[in-house]
Order: sequence, then structure tokens, then C-alpha cells
Amino acid sequence: MSADVWFTRCPVPTAFSLAVSTGRLTERLTGLDTAFRSLATAHDEETRTTHFTQAQPRSVRHGGNIPPLVAASRGADVAIIGLSVAPSNAALLARPESGITSAEDLRGKVIGIPRRLNDPVDFWRATVLQGVTRAVRTAGLTLDDVELRDIEIGRSFASDSTSRDTAVATLWDAAFMLGFQREESAALLSGRVDAIFAEGANRPITEAFTGATAVVEAGETAHTDPRLSSNLRPLTLSVTGDLLRADPSIVDAILDETTAAAVWAQSQADAARRIIAAEVGVAEELLDRSFAPGLAAELDVSLDPDRLVLLEHQIAFLYDQGFLDRAVDVAEVVVDRAAVA
Repeated sequence: MSADVWFTRCPVPTAFSLAVSTGRLTERLTGLDTAFRSLATAHDEETRTTHFTQAQPRSVRHGGNIPPLVAASRGADVAIIGLSVAPSNAALLARPESGITSAEDLRGKVIGIPRRLNDPVDFWRATVLQGVTRAVRTAGLTLDDVELRDIEIGRSFASDSTSRDTAVATLWDAAFMLGFQREESAALLSGRVDAIFAEGANRPITEAFTGATAVVEAGETAHTDPRLSSNLRPLTLSVTGDLLRADPSIVDAILDETTAAAVWAQSQADAARRIIAAEVGVAEELLDRSFAPGLAAELDVSLDPDRLVLLEHQIAFLYDQGFLDRAVDVAEVVVDRAAVA
């Protein structure tokens, strides 16, 4: 049997997670004499951290675009072979007693911005800054019209991940998702900040725990601008360069099975929704409150020109905000397997 292939995915809706959870990817790679291993089976935190740094050789990842773009800017050997989207329900949340009911009420208010002190890639800070910027713009405001207050978080994503021996295990379970915005929620409830940002599966969880309500809708489901980018728009299916060069047939198999899983989801929406809900850590009834309805039919992976433009917009935002060590060229990190097949 050839060397293992490591895999990981974010707790977001992806066809890759369907391909993993249904066993189709494991079966396909076993047929290619290759063992498929989840990063969740690694018992050391350093290996699990490579979900963000892309430093694990012979690995594949499907999830938010910020970690692979940051990793690429730092010199990681990473290739993006497909893009998908997961339009989220995101919002700026405030407690009812705050008196904030609209974007116009945000002027002079304190908005919490998380700062992860011990994570190599602070994707959540970048995500929140992007969402808050979008929210205040709806009232013609800028970030200068509000006060951004850091909420420091000492725990790391890797330390909160779960080490398990199950072949299809994810790094982050439902318990992690329930506590994802623990420190931000505490800051809101204590009055240290007036509003916080929540997105996707974290939104209904945070709303229910804090009693906060949406004062500005900031997700892609509420803003139909096709140029709108975020960590989830587009999601990136990426592999390490060593795997692509040494075993391109394995990379093609991964892409094929991910694409096939997206097609399967269109005809098996109920089954797909159950898997997605488990992947993102919420009850199935909360899925439509987290992401766009009908999501199961929109998990396709491609390098469509419109998605490449979204990736360019996301790179520009991350570079302008100082999250990238250097500017990243889309042509540098995107590899079109169809073009070389």
C-alpha cells in the first residue's frame, strides 16, 4: 500500500464531507492502494494544527479559504483544485435592552472583535472584521464610526479539537461548536461590548444562549451582490503540492468523488442535510437558520470564473487588512486539474 493520504474539513457544508461520511472516498482510495486518514486520528496537537498551516505532507482539505490563503502567503506548498460556496446567515447581534435595532444605531457603539492569541491563523478575527465592515456599511457608516474592542481568547482551535480513532471523524464535534463564541458571548452579556458578529451554525447557537437578536443582516443570504466574498465564499478544496506532484491520480480521484457527492446530494437532499447538520454541529432543524435553504443542491465544486473572482476579492481583503504575509496571485495557488487531464 502506498503512503497515507491525510484529510481534514471545516465544520461547514461541503461535498467533500459528504464523500468522506458516506465512505465513498475511503472506498475509492482503498482501490488505489492508499490509506485515507483523518487529522482527527492524530493524537498530537501539532499535527492537528496543520488543518490551518497546511504543513502536513500528502494532505487534502475542504473548508474556509482564509487558512490556505494565509498559508500560501507564508510559503506553504498548497494547491487549490476546486471552489464551492456555502452562503451563510450572518448577522451583527445585540441584546434587546441595548436599544440597538438597526445599523444606524451602531454609531458610537462598541463592537467585539475576537483575537485568538494562540492560533497560527486567526481566521475568525478576519471573518468578523469582514462581516462587521459589511454591516456598518449598510447604514453608510465606516469602522471609524464605531469602537472596535478586542476580545482576547487564549484557547486554540487545535486544543479544542477532538482526537478520535474513527476513520471519518471530524476535528471539531458539536460540543466545540456550542462553545465556539464563548468569550464573545460573555463580553456581550457582561456589557463589555454592545454587539458581536455571528455566522452560519454559530448564529442560532449564539442567539439562543445570549438572547441577542439580529440588528443587521450581514450574510451572503441577505446580500445578493455576486462579488461578495467571505471565508465561506468561496470555500476551497486544496491539496498539498507534494501529493499533487507524486500522486496526481489520487488527487483526481478525490476531486471526482467530491464532485460525485455533490451530484448525489441533489437527489438525496434529506440524507445530505442530515450529514451536513452533523458536520456543522447543529440540529437539522437549525440548518436553514444557519445557511441558505436548499443548500444540499448547491454543493458543486468547480473553478468557475465567478468563483475565481470571489477568491481574488478575498485575497485583496486579507492583504489589505494585514492577514497575508505577502500578496497571493490566484494563478499561483489554483490548479485546474481538468486542464491537465
